[in-house]
Amino acid sequence: MIIHEVTGRSWVQEVNDRIICPLDRRGTSTPGVFPSIPGPHAESYAAFDTDTDTGIDVTELNSSIAVGSGSIISTAHDLNRFYAALLGGRLLAPAQLDEMTTTMPAPALGVRYGLGLAAIPLPCGGSYFGHRGELLGYATWGGATRDGTRTAVVYVTSDGGQGTQQAMLTLMGQELCGTRSS
Repeated sequence: MIIHEVTGRSWVQEVNDRIICPLDRRGTSTPGVFPSIPGPHAESYAAFDTDTDTGIDVTELNSSIAVGSGSIISTAHDLNRFYAALLGGRLLAPAQLDEMTTTMPAPALGVRYGLGLAAIPLPCGGSYFGHRGELLGYATWGGATRDGTRTAVVYVTSDGGQGTQQAMLTLMGQELCGTRSS
C-alpha cells in the first residue's frame, strides 16, 4: 500500500522495473494469482496434521495470499545475485543502504533487525545481512556479507521444525564463513 501511495504503481510493477528486469533475474517472477510455478521447480509439502508426519503437496498455490511478502518466486541462484547486488551497492544509494542495514535488537528472533534485513550472527564472528522467507511448504534463508562479496541461500520444501531451521542457519554460517566441508 505504501508503494502504491508513493509511486501510483503496484508493488509488482516497482519490483519488476527496479529489481527483476535491471538485474536480469530470469528465474524470478511475480505470478499474481496464477497458482503454478513456471519451469522446473521443487515440490513443497506442508503438515497440516501434527499427529502424523505425512505432508500434503501444496506446490500449486495462489501465492498472492501473502501479497508482496510471499508472492515472488525465485531460484536460489537469483536470490544470491539479488543479495550480492543489494549489499554490493547496485540497487540503493549508499545512504539508503546504510539506513536499511542500521539495526535494532530483536531479542525474540535472536538477531538485530533493520529495514527488511536482519543482521544474523555468524559462527566465525561478525554477522551477515539476510532474511527468512516462507510460504506454505517452503522455507528459505538467504543473505550476504555487508559488502555483498559472499552470499548464500538455503531452502527446504517443507514446513520444517526447529531442527530444520537450525540446520539451515548452520549451512548459511558455513558458507558465509568459508568453513563448509567438501
